[in-house]
Amino acid sequence: MSDPLPPLALSLVVITRDAAAQLADCLASAAFAAEAIVVDSGSRDDTVDIARRSGARVVAQSWLG
Repeated sequence: MSDPLPPLALSLVVITRDAAAQLADCLASAAFAAEAIVVDSGSRDDTVDIARRSGARVVAQSWLG
């Protein structure tokens, strides 16, 4: 039997704004990543709360264009 693969040294970075409806599934689909970073650009829904509950690091950054 082979050994399981080691975790990937991969960071997931997601730029969001009002993405509460999709964010939990997005983060779950990349659970293999070593870390998840959500860059939020002023969400008015539950995006930030969902990101934090999922274990992601949240960075607030206004949209720079």
